[in-house]
Amino acid sequence: MPMPTTAELETLLERLCVKLGFCLAGEQYDRLVDDPPNDPIAYAEAVMAADGCDPHALSSDVYAQVVAEVKRVFGKVE
Repeated sequence: MPMPTTAELETLLERLCVKLGFCLAGEQYDRLVDDPPNDPIAYAEAVMAADGCDPHALSSDVYAQVVAEVKRVFGKVE
């Protein structure tokens, strides 16, 4: 499965910021656009961690919403 494009990742990060409050900037943002994990779960958890959250300490609802948004972009919706 091909990785999302840079533009798709930028749009994803914007949506995660506006919709769920995971707003990244600078080096953290650049790393998730330029050298992203290639697995949707790893990517979602990297976003949460970059925002200062422990992905496994978040409510399951918030965690699931972030993962769902990422999976949509990565094309791996279950």
